Amino acid sequence: MARPTLLLAFWPTNSPKKWGQPITVDNKPGASTQIGTDLVAKSKDGHTFLMTASPFAVNPALFTKLPYDTYKDFKPVTLVVRNGLLLVTSGTQPYANVKDMIEAGKGDKTVSIASPANGSMAHMVSELVADTQKLNLLHVPYRGTPPALTDVIGKQVQFMFDNPSTSLPLIKDGKLKALAYTGPKRSKALPNVPTVAETIPGFEAMNWFGMLAPSAMEDKLLDRIAKDANDILKKKEVADRFASEGVEIGGIPREAFGAFLAVETIRWAKIVKARNIKPD
Repeated sequence: MARPTLLLAFWPTNSPKKWGQPITVDNKPGASTQIGTDLVAKSKDGHTFLMTASPFAVNPALFTKLPYDTYKDFKPVTLVVRNGLLLVTSGTQPYANVKDMIEAGKGDKTVSIASPANGSMAHMVSELVADTQKLNLLHVPYRGTPPALTDVIGKQVQFMFDNPSTSLPLIKDGKLKALAYTGPKRSKALPNVPTVAETIPGFEAMNWFGMLAPSAMEDKLLDRIAKDANDILKKKEVADRFASEGVEIGGIPREAFGAFLAVETIRWAKIVKARNIKPD
């Protein structure tokens, strides 16, 4: 097998290389993930893969034109990890629950919610809540999570939906307060924090990371890659590492991941349209 280019952050450093050769990680940030995604879409070498996240499912509706075809240029490999987001506020704010957040955006009041970027999952979840609860929302986008959380802690912005991996240390230090979790059940990392669905029945939103391949790749090769990746994800040390950061492993079959992507793309397209969301 030719040397694969994968973003396999979950690969245990002390395990033998499954393919007998190194894995190269090539980070290509920028343009709401479009730069790296387009590079993989146009790759012809037969061993370059894409590790992508939830913006992959948002971008087709957010941008009028993409340099790649979301539906034709890729094949699913596997869902790697997923997690709900924590609704957080400053540790010194008086807000105690989801009802307080909803109340902050009702009537003649406007609720401010930060996000690390326009079109990010944190942004989309904010818009989903605002849409379902008819809130007056002021979305405040930043260039990354750290500055957004800094302003939430400083009370320049009231709330933020954030990944557990970045919020947990700040929650433990008392700088942030976790009000709710957007997953279908409570996070094992914070079992005392209720789900949003306990206040808004049926509400669920998950951030995720998954592996895709250029559509020209043979299914037989992708089946093997998926199996090998899922074998790694099933290892206890891998699952435990992610669990400590409030993240759960995926490891689902290729077909199931493809179906998941289709549902996510349709779901967020509806929110983009309903809320008239525009790119930066």
